[in-house]
Amino acid sequence: MESINSKSKFDDIIKNSEVPVFVKFTASWCGPCKMMIPLIEKASGEFKNIKFIEVDVDDGDGLPEVYSISSVPTMIIFKNGKEFDRISGAMPYDNLESFLKGSL
Repeated sequence: MESINSKSKFDDIIKNSEVPVFVKFTASWCGPCKMMIPLIEKASGEFKNIKFIEVDVDDGDGLPEVYSISSVPTMIIFKNGKEFDRISGAMPYDNLESFLKGSL
């Protein structure tokens, strides 16, 4: 999963992607964020038609404020340059999988 810490690069990816973009807002100090890493890695292997990126809220170039991120992990799906759906908190793989399937 690619880490993004530049608003301009983030905007470029979101606006120009031909596939849905999954964005995980995370933090290095966040235990639930770390718990989600293997689940998201598994999902990125299974959902080849979704682009996976992450933004560290402590180094996110204002992105956490733009998207009103109040807790981590928060995961947002973008489609056609716009927010499509979001979910927060650690969860089992089945929940993550359902969230991703809902964006296709």
